[in-house]
Amino acid sequence: MGNGELGNLVDERSSEVDERSSEVDERSSKVDERSSKVDERSSEVDERSSEVDERSSKVDERSSEVDERSSEVINQSLILLVPLSPHPPLPTPHSLIPHSPLPTPSSPLMSLQNLFRSRFINQMK
Repeated sequence: MGNGELGNLVDERSSEVDERSSEVDERSSKVDERSSKVDERSSEVDERSSEVDERSSKVDERSSEVDERSSEVINQSLILLVPLSPHPPLPTPHSLIPHSPLPTPSSPLMSLQNLFRSRFINQMK
């Protein structure tokens, strides 16, 4: 192999290396491009995530307000239910009339109620 042939072979290989080098550069730039797109999307996700966090904290605030208002309403309701004075409750009509007991399961009134109830249920079927 002479110097001329060796020079041609070196030139050939050099151009192959240059080609492959440019291919690598192309692929590298594509990777960089995709990387920047990923970074872009990642920052969008971060933005949306912070928006969600803001909304979530607003919801938490409103929920706390609702809890406070609910406890206020419950407290006011309890105040209304608690008697204002320590006197015993007024007598009920049943306690005023000694001979009017509430119906028991074996009383005639209860039997009539059960009869009417069962007839009504049967009619509904």
